[in-house]
Amino acid sequence: MTLVVVESPTKAKKIQSFLGKTYIVKASLGHIRDLPADQFAIDIEKLEQGKFPFTFKVLAGKGKVVKELQKLAKGKTVLCASDPDREGEAIAWHVAELLKKHAKEIKRIEFNEITKRAIQQAVRNPRELDNNRVKAQFARRAIDRILGYLISPELQKALGKRSLSAGRVQSTVLAEIVKREIEIKDFVPKPFWIVETQLEKDGKKFTARTDKFWEKEKAQENLSYKTLMVVKAEKKKKPEKPKPPFTSSVLQQEANRLFKWSPEFTMKVAQELFENGYITYHRSDSPRLSEDAVLMLRNLINQLYGKEYLPEKPFVYKAKGDAQDAHEAIRPTKLTPQGAPGVLKDRLTPQQLKLYTLIWKRAVACQMSPAVWNTQTVVLQNDLGTKFTAKGKVLVFEGWRKVYNAEVDEDGEGILPDLQTGKLLSARVKLREDKTKPPSRYSEGSIVKWMEKTGVGRPSTYASTVKTLKKRGYVIVKSGKMIPTNTAFEVIEFLEKKHSWMLSPKLTAEMEKQLDLVEQGKLDWRKPVLETIEKVRELMPLLNEEPDDTPTEKQLSFAKTLSEQLGEEIPGEVLVSKKKLSEWITKARKKVAQQKAEAPLSEKQKAVIEKNGDEKVKKALQEGDYAYYRKWLDGFFKGKSSWRRKKR
Repeated sequence: MTLVVVESPTKAKKIQSFLGKTYIVKASLGHIRDLPADQFAIDIEKLEQGKFPFTFKVLAGKGKVVKELQKLAKGKTVLCASDPDREGEAIAWHVAELLKKHAKEIKRIEFNEITKRAIQQAVRNPRELDNNRVKAQFARRAIDRILGYLISPELQKALGKRSLSAGRVQSTVLAEIVKREIEIKDFVPKPFWIVETQLEKDGKKFTARTDKFWEKEKAQENLSYKTLMVVKAEKKKKPEKPKPPFTSSVLQQEANRLFKWSPEFTMKVAQELFENGYITYHRSDSPRLSEDAVLMLRNLINQLYGKEYLPEKPFVYKAKGDAQDAHEAIRPTKLTPQGAPGVLKDRLTPQQLKLYTLIWKRAVACQMSPAVWNTQTVVLQNDLGTKFTAKGKVLVFEGWRKVYNAEVDEDGEGILPDLQTGKLLSARVKLREDKTKPPSRYSEGSIVKWMEKTGVGRPSTYASTVKTLKKRGYVIVKSGKMIPTNTAFEVIEFLEKKHSWMLSPKLTAEMEKQLDLVEQGKLDWRKPVLETIEKVRELMPLLNEEPDDTPTEKQLSFAKTLSEQLGEEIPGEVLVSKKKLSEWITKARKKVAQQKAEAPLSEKQKAVIEKNGDEKVKKALQEGDYAYYRKWLDGFFKGKSSWRRKKR
């Protein structure tokens, strides 16, 4: 027998179905060991001496999981099958450390998709743990802990707010959002004028316009000229290549643009699709596709759309220079007609279907023939020498746009009439006044784009960074735009004075590159950690101070609400300790969730399942599988809510 350890029960169930009875697949339920929350747990002296500096502890509530894994591991081969990235490698390392005295041997397996073929291939090719990847995660964890334990308390004390935090990625991103808000507030609109003209040839009307004039008098000089001469008439057939398949960043941007989803929600749904075997690993910074995937996509395109939509050679997409390129692009695992969204719709929740459809369309479109546009550019000139430009653009072959609805890069007003150089046209000119616009606020999608472009963060941190900014009350999202709060301005003002290095995109990106070098075995993991320590050396005495254990007002208020829901009194000794109250809240939330889950369904909820549910959820209702049908109901109502927002 072989024990396979994964993170989630969903993943465990799926993989177990592929491996059969000679394997036991168990879930660690995410991280099982970490630095304790109530102590610094990094020995700086040992770190500087080159010794192992961490004191890791089994996380609260995970003792039972660890004991079960240790019991199951006795005398067996253990395969650590956590996610194929730094965090997953670190989870595998912690599992190995806890099981090494019990297991016969411990190996690591890695896969980019949860399919029978990929899992069986991974099991046939186990490897040793990648210690360089683990060390890169050690470095990231150490830096985050140092900043969290030193700068965050200093920030809280200075501003008198205990809910505040600072971090190497979140503070850099927040600084950019605040900077953009200042640019908007300080922006002074500048008036400009454009001369427009309505023209007609062979019964076809079209508009031509000048560039901007910054002086009204200069623009007005053109109003007295009623005849324009064609000085350039250009026609082109312009092929438009398809968009690459999704990376994590672009998936989050598109889901935000099309569905108004937050990056966090997009990645949550993507993780569900990955763990259930529908898509490849969802944390990727590479648009690369495997040769097998390209071949299958080309066969699929030929079957569904015909040879007309299949280019002679496949498109090859490569990662950018600073990308890790460890994984394929995000794509469906089943690249056959049976993997089409319409076939799978009854197996997916509304949100899963929405995102899967987007991923499927993008993956298929990326290997389809280019779209073809007929473009026209006409330049006319008056006797004063001022040029007027008209552009036409018409789609003459859909190509990949038949499948994927992308934004059009350039505007055009349809078909322009045929015009020859030297032709004179009568013009009706008018003056249009406008003014310059301030830069736009960031959306959750565009700030992710900025993070990727500047190298701040990695695919695994984009969504969590945006989530943290909202959770801390640093930004609010209104009409799809991120607006920094007064607290955000206070935090950035403080950090600019005391720790300006934290706000530099260049320095933050440099640190990410250092972590990449650690993972590649080209840099000692202690170097970026020791460099961070030097920057905050003056704050080291804070580590010897007793942490404030007084509960916050927010904690007390939330605990009171839970107490009323459960009908339980909160013990007096718990009410005076932040740590004890936090532990009580964790247990109370589980009790409330359990009560809610076991509560009988209303008649309305039953009717929704009967009307909209598939056979699987109806069977779950009959058999009393409340975990499944409540999950289905949550997905159904979230999907309806999203649809209503879109309609509005």
